[in-house]
Amino acid sequence: MTIQLIEGGCGCEDWCRKNGKQYGICGDGHTCICSSESITDPEKGCGCGAWCLKEGYAGGICGDGHTCICLSKTNKKNDEYIRGQYKLTIINNIGSDFNETMRLCVIDSYFQIYPQIQQRFNKGARKNLTNMNFVIGGIFRLANDEIIISATHLKDYPISTGVLTHEMMHIVQSYSGGQPGWLVEGIADYVRWKYGQDKVGGGWQLPDFNREQRYTNSYRVTARFLVWLERKVQSNIVNRLDQGLRQN
Repeated sequence: MTIQLIEGGCGCEDWCRKNGKQYGICGDGHTCICSSESITDPEKGCGCGAWCLKEGYAGGICGDGHTCICLSKTNKKNDEYIRGQYKLTIINNIGSDFNETMRLCVIDSYFQIYPQIQQRFNKGARKNLTNMNFVIGGIFRLANDEIIISATHLKDYPISTGVLTHEMMHIVQSYSGGQPGWLVEGIADYVRWKYGQDKVGGGWQLPDFNREQRYTNSYRVTARFLVWLERKVQSNIVNRLDQGLRQN
């Protein structure tokens, strides 16, 4: 297989061309392997080609941070990213509107945040089936364990991934149903406040205290109440509430 789709990985193809070689792939330790001929053996890189083939994909290249980017057998714009035990699938339905800034923002957010909340709240939650489906318009939502992402929102706020953090927490929650919605959403917004990357510059924050509010108001209001409980009453209260909801 000739591997030329390198710019989705570590950027070695562009680097090699600047240095007089037509082809390049990513090796271990952020090294570039350059060649004047097509590089047909993915094993000359980090081994992602063989791994992706074994997993049923058409092939693969090496990305940054020991990430494998697998090439789909279909014509869909799907990319797979693997780091350790965690896997992210990005489904691109918007073409070039899904730019490099957006892609890196989503990848970094997933691999930085999801393992933290999965390990803290629910170690049994899935590690390798999180799909992120990019569409035009709409809002962020969760459907059949697939996060539907509004490309319009992400384009307007390229470094604001708080809503993404909120939806990832819903995957970690994995409640069986019947739980009070205000608390489910409140915990997810607490996680957005605790781990999200949009508190600075993203225009999102917990509300100031208002006597008209009720802790059952859900989302940010409930999240603010949970922060107060964590600080003033019991440091592990959010974990206990989450576990209680999962166990009914």
